[in-house]
Amino acid sequence: MGVDNMHIDDEDISKKNQIAALILCVLFGNLGIHRFYVGKYITGAILFVVGGTSIVAKVLGFGYAFIAIIASFIVLALDTYALYSDSFTDGKGKLVIGYEKNLVYNTLEEREQKLYLAKLDKAMCLVFGVAAFILYYLVFNVILK
Repeated sequence: MGVDNMHIDDEDISKKNQIAALILCVLFGNLGIHRFYVGKYITGAILFVVGGTSIVAKVLGFGYAFIAIIASFIVLALDTYALYSDSFTDGKGKLVIGYEKNLVYNTLEEREQKLYLAKLDKAMCLVFGVAAFILYYLVFNVILK
């Protein structure tokens, strides 16, 4: 059951911006910057160490950088999906969802249009994330090789 089908109180919604967290996730997800943004400092630090290690190891030419890259990519994919599906929480356990989930609408059509545009914004962020990952791959595997 999605967020749209259940009642969410104001105190259950984080003040953090979902689109900002999603952009940070797709751009700097390997370093865990999105987790620092939402207040998950311990897991952000772990991702920073793993992601930073993978980047440094790849630049220096160590052979085991691939393992760290795969580990950080799996976490990045899970976080991106959680942000996209409105199930990502901040450091206090509050949902990081878009503001449009909490507005009162005049008509059902207006509500559906706002929610559609919000999903479209998030989909564009995901497409941008895929492009950023391809660029990341090209820089670290082709150019710096």
